[in-house]
Amino acid sequence: MTIKRALSFVINTAISLTMILLLVYFIMNFTDFFFNMGRDLADDLTGELPDRVITLSVPQDSTISDIAALLEDEGIIRSALFFRLESILKGNRQIFDENQVTVSTDMSYNQLIFAFLERHIIAENIIVTIPEGATVDDIAAYLEYRGLVLAEEFVRASNESVFNFPFLRYLPDVSERYNRLEGYLFPDTYFIPENATAEAIIHQMLSRFQEIYSIYAAEAYEKGLTMDEVIIIASIIEREIRVPRERELASQVIHNRLAIGQRLEMCSTVLYALGESRRRLLYVDLLTVSDYNTYMHGGLPIGPIANPGVACIRAALRPSEGDLLFFVLMDENTGEHYFANNYADFLAARARYLD
Repeated sequence: MTIKRALSFVINTAISLTMILLLVYFIMNFTDFFFNMGRDLADDLTGELPDRVITLSVPQDSTISDIAALLEDEGIIRSALFFRLESILKGNRQIFDENQVTVSTDMSYNQLIFAFLERHIIAENIIVTIPEGATVDDIAAYLEYRGLVLAEEFVRASNESVFNFPFLRYLPDVSERYNRLEGYLFPDTYFIPENATAEAIIHQMLSRFQEIYSIYAAEAYEKGLTMDEVIIIASIIEREIRVPRERELASQVIHNRLAIGQRLEMCSTVLYALGESRRRLLYVDLLTVSDYNTYMHGGLPIGPIANPGVACIRAALRPSEGDLLFFVLMDENTGEHYFANNYADFLAARARYLD
């Protein structure tokens, strides 16, 4: 028995040492693999998705899994699995009715879940899409065209009706602005009842603005910018820039000019003062007497000149780094601009464009 016990001990010890050596080998050779895999997964789940707003059709009797797969397929979320887990943890196991829901990449999982739970009845609503950069007058004209409200009623309500949103209390004196709520009627897709009043439609738009801007409010505060300053800058970017990659460059120009006290001299602000939309300004236009005219007045115009979308709001807060001070249109077809850090280059580029 003693020999058997000794032999058993030797064998067990040998097996244990072999297992330990195999474990050490595994740890040394595969730790980096699993670490990198986990890091890549984390990057996939936390990285920013391209800006996207879309109206999804939800089939009758859809489950949370169906909704999650739909959102992932459309590029609204990165992980259907994590969306399902959060939904289940919050007790959401509903079966969804046939529906259409407007969602975007800026919405949190909570907001997405809530959007699907709202169950809009499309048959009783008119779907309208307000484009980024539309002015209050543009929106009013479009809503009248769609047969919802008279343009005059909409403009009057935006300037005279009372809307109880906390963020409106922090606006400066708006009595000198052309449209009191310019910049704050968030461009998006809305479900509007056929009998909706102008006030009800405006309330929807202000509510959406509040929802979107709350994402960026802390960042604006940290950078020493008021909400109104952010929206004014964003509105200028929206009206000046057509090419997405140029937004942060235009923001850089605006911020750099403000920092050194140089007039912005943005054509879009003069066009807003004129109430017109055309490709080129005349020299006489630059003499327009208006607090919106950034050729005549330093600093920002008295108010926003359009209703900016989320991409331009983000660009207003996050200008690219550099010493750019000028930009000029380079191609009317593509909307591309030439950016420069000195006046001589700017003049040369403008001459090329005019030729």
